[in-house]
Amino acid sequence: MLPQIHHCPNSYYGITLTGTMDPADPTIDVASLSETFKTAVECFERVELGANFRDFFDASQLKLSLAQNRLCRWGKTLGIDKMDEASFKNDFANVSLGSVNSTLERILSKFKETQDLCDEYRKMISHDDGKPLHACIRDLEMSREALKLDIKMRMLAISPGQRRSLRIRWVLYDGRLFTQLLANITIIVTDLENMFPHLEAKRADLCKNEAAQLIADTDGDKAITLLKEIAKQQDKVMYNALSMERSESSGNTATSSRGNNHAIQAGSNDSSIGGHSNDTSGRDD
Repeated sequence: MLPQIHHCPNSYYGITLTGTMDPADPTIDVASLSETFKTAVECFERVELGANFRDFFDASQLKLSLAQNRLCRWGKTLGIDKMDEASFKNDFANVSLGSVNSTLERILSKFKETQDLCDEYRKMISHDDGKPLHACIRDLEMSREALKLDIKMRMLAISPGQRRSLRIRWVLYDGRLFTQLLANITIIVTDLENMFPHLEAKRADLCKNEAAQLIADTDGDKAITLLKEIAKQQDKVMYNALSMERSESSGNTATSSRGNNHAIQAGSNDSSIGGHSNDTSGRDD
């Protein structure tokens, strides 16, 4: 049985959770909105998965990173990550800073609620030796291929130059809380995207570029296939981008392979060359 939280936190890692949707809130400016966004993105970095996730660690970690990646894509198309005020003037013509900031605060609130529940859960079972409470170490638990993909996704979300040192982390123990947290975040990010429908194509273009980088930098096919399955349920734009990029990549590989084989067969009378197999058309890069 999961514990219940009976209080509503009013701050989270330095951000005051006002809970207001007042579009005329004078305290919200470009700088404060940017800080709320960065803190929301960092929430994903603070979560460590507990030992209960060990049997499906690759999928769980990729789900978390994909949710972070989607939020970052939304912010990048608005220039929030770089505090691009010129872009703000155009994109926020029909949307207030206050309403967007409040929606971002909902992400912080969901992480805070989940963290509080996990803290209570840990206290409840701290004396039960049958309940593992330690965090899994990502670099040790993930498969090599999935780890490389996860690192790349996080680099796309937050560039090394923008990454801030985070000393405080917490452990998420329960799969139900994890599923509920991701579902809530997905709804909130969808709300953020719906506030700026005119940027849909821009978000899709950015996603296509990121999908190409993920596929190009990943060893093998297993991790990308897993990410694609996750994206089908969690991030349809990324799912479509991965599907399209893999299709194009496979087509280019097959075309290149057929061309190379034709050149060898037509241009060589050397039996030593003809004895080698050069068919790679069935391989996925």
